[in-house]
Amino acid sequence: MRRVSRVDSFRKPGIIKLVWVASFLVSVALLLLPFVFRLDGKAHADWQQFLGRFHPFVVHLPVGLILLVPVLELAGRTRPSLREAAMFVLGLSVFSCLLAVTLGYLLAYGGGDAGAGVSRHMWSGIALTIAVSLCALLRGSSGGLRGFYPYMLACALLLLAWTAHQGGSLTHGDKYLSEYMPAPLKRLAGGRLPARPPDFPDSFYARHLYPIFEAKCVVCHGEQKVKGGLRVDSYDLLMRGGTEGAVIIPGKPERSILLQRITLPPDHKKFMPGEGKPPLKPEEIAWIRAWIAQGASPELKSLEGVVVPEEQSQKPLP
Repeated sequence: MRRVSRVDSFRKPGIIKLVWVASFLVSVALLLLPFVFRLDGKAHADWQQFLGRFHPFVVHLPVGLILLVPVLELAGRTRPSLREAAMFVLGLSVFSCLLAVTLGYLLAYGGGDAGAGVSRHMWSGIALTIAVSLCALLRGSSGGLRGFYPYMLACALLLLAWTAHQGGSLTHGDKYLSEYMPAPLKRLAGGRLPARPPDFPDSFYARHLYPIFEAKCVVCHGEQKVKGGLRVDSYDLLMRGGTEGAVIIPGKPERSILLQRITLPPDHKKFMPGEGKPPLKPEEIAWIRAWIAQGASPELKSLEGVVVPEEQSQKPLP
């Protein structure tokens, strides 16, 4: 009697229908998730952030598994047993994608993350999960549907590259790959438009404070990722504040949330910059304190009692 393989049992009509229905329901749930639990820029439960912080660890699992699938498919041309293993790896890829998306959403929702970059990474992760699920369904099908599998696998690989790029940009900044790229490659690759420079390029804010915010704060509080509803990539947005209200109160440094956060103990959960980034230097904190105390103006060219050594001075922005 012929032994019934797992693939053959998967192709039974009842099981196929059940798997397709389950996959459809899961896909609909993933697509509705951002509308039911909106990323509103507000921090939520601590347990969500605790679980969500496993996302950077788990996210590597689907990357490795998905990349392994085409290798097994190609190697299976000479060793058929490897092709059956490809189906098993595809199944693991689906579950690992679901886990990564769940933890990633908990990280963003619990931590109050929002912004264009967060949204792109979220939607590309959801699209990748649905694409990998379709790959598993098409590969386990018979007849004409099976012919769409290679094309769907190619789409999944492209989505994987895009999703990984978006995640890397959130972690390291969107200039991480292009910062030291040779000029010819930069022109070829293009890239985003540079941030709008301050209105008063010779001011103390433009020459000394704006570069600090751009180097140490914009990754979490810029256009791509808006943590706590706060953006610091322009003077107007900085003064607008975030979900907790104004972070700069002119003339009152001790009541300004920004100064409070950057002077907290480094192990405090609200310390800024967070997520393992280097803290501000003592002189940088002193500049911010003096700037706020003297009105937090975008126009002042110098601050009383503050002398910046020439070697620490930033060149005026163009």
